[in-house]
Amino acid sequence: MDLDLKTDAKRIYLAFLFSGVFFLATLGLVFYQGLYPSWIRWQQSYQTSMADINQPIPGIKKINLCSGEIDRCTTCHLGIHRRYTSQIEAPGVFRSHPDNPYTGSRAHQKRGCTACHGGSGRALVRHHAHAIEGQPSRDPLMDVPYTQAGCVHCHLPGQQPGQQRLARGALIFLRLGCLMCHPLKDDGLGGFDYGPNLRQTPRKSVAYLENSLIDPTANFSKSTMPSFAATFSHQKESLTDLIIFLISLSLDPYPSACTQKNNPAIAVDTICTSCHAGSSGKASGRFQHRCLYLIQRSLELKCSRCHEDSMPSPNQAKSSCPLVERHKPNCQVCHQSR
Repeated sequence: MDLDLKTDAKRIYLAFLFSGVFFLATLGLVFYQGLYPSWIRWQQSYQTSMADINQPIPGIKKINLCSGEIDRCTTCHLGIHRRYTSQIEAPGVFRSHPDNPYTGSRAHQKRGCTACHGGSGRALVRHHAHAIEGQPSRDPLMDVPYTQAGCVHCHLPGQQPGQQRLARGALIFLRLGCLMCHPLKDDGLGGFDYGPNLRQTPRKSVAYLENSLIDPTANFSKSTMPSFAATFSHQKESLTDLIIFLISLSLDPYPSACTQKNNPAIAVDTICTSCHAGSSGKASGRFQHRCLYLIQRSLELKCSRCHEDSMPSPNQAKSSCPLVERHKPNCQVCHQSR
């Protein structure tokens, strides 16, 4: 093979030249992003579009959450507190937060944004801030109706208004018998097959969860889980409800400092006669069940079915009602160790 030293030298020279130009361009881009990160550019754009050009750059803004985390979303979402921001003219990132009839219009000022909308609260780059923490995919909590899954940080499913789809998803999970293979207790194994504890699995995208329900082998070729394609073929809304609940299972509960309530899991182990005593087992004082599962089965679990006249006092009762004990494993769908 003949060598053309002149031509080869020219090729090597051009290769070094292009490599040097690429390196300098990359270095310049990194330098520019260091001096003018994306959040500064967003704030400058906000000043221009919202006629605040004479105001100084507000800098990095943060909210100290009750969970101990830091939320810096309002560094870019500057219009969130301005009730008069036009929802039509303003860019999406600068729009004000709509009033929420369940949490109040200023709930985000105390709880931050990530409690409901997920994402990475510390991140200041859009694709990181809006993604599932540690993953490249967009956090489903960013979008309605999947935002309802975030309620489990502080509440039980259905405990407060505005969680209807989350609560329906929990009941669908029970109705389909998912607990048979997917126990939700740390020390439990499935009674029929051994599926993973869904509270201990990493966060998944909506597409991944939907594929797992419609075609379980799409994500795990050795899966023995049956397909629910026929079940949800004409029930798309129910499929979404179940996915909302499945997303909620991978979310950690916030500490008691956030909810300012006692441990709700204590109620699961409470003997019925602690509240239901006296004539025909009626609850004493002002008492009302909020659990949708108990409300839907109120006739089946009614104390007077067995205790026609009266019930033993809490001190006399040695254990909970056998009928209630049979239903208690289902409590783990909503109640967990907190």
